[in-house]
Amino acid sequence: TVAALPGATGYAYIDDFTITIPAGASEESISQMLALFIQEAAAIGLTLNLSKCSVVNFHDTRPEDLPLIAGKFGFEYGTKAFVALGVPIGASTQAILAHVPATAKRAQRFVEGDVHPSMPAQLGLLLLSRCGTSMLNFICGALPPALTNVIAADHDARMQRAAAQHLGF
Repeated sequence: TVAALPGATGYAYIDDFTITIPAGASEESISQMLALFIQEAAAIGLTLNLSKCSVVNFHDTRPEDLPLIAGKFGFEYGTKAFVALGVPIGASTQAILAHVPATAKRAQRFVEGDVHPSMPAQLGLLLLSRCGTSMLNFICGALPPALTNVIAADHDARMQRAAAQHLGF
């Protein structure tokens, strides 16, 4: 399917698939290739999760029709960055930074959860350390420290407040 567009390359990891398309590809060839990809996926029983699909343009010049192509297929349109496997990837620091707060927010959902009064403190602290930190650790390991220092400090403060709440301080 990806070979139908000269210069396009496909990358897959478990249930995620990324297609890179050369900057000079025509709007028509991109539309045809995406339609063929969706058709072939359906033929083997796969459906696309449209909330996770996007067309991202990393080039300074772009076909004006790319947002229209994305909309035609129900995909989000973005420029310069996207999130893959939970980590923002982009063509510039600014593009990546635009995605970091939302990514960090998803990672902090366990920290912000309400503490049930009957939950033992040890269980609450175990949940915080295992569930409340693993995603942020992953993000911090995947991105340069200069991009994650602020969210890491904020997360530490949230963890301290949540721990104090679990311990009744």
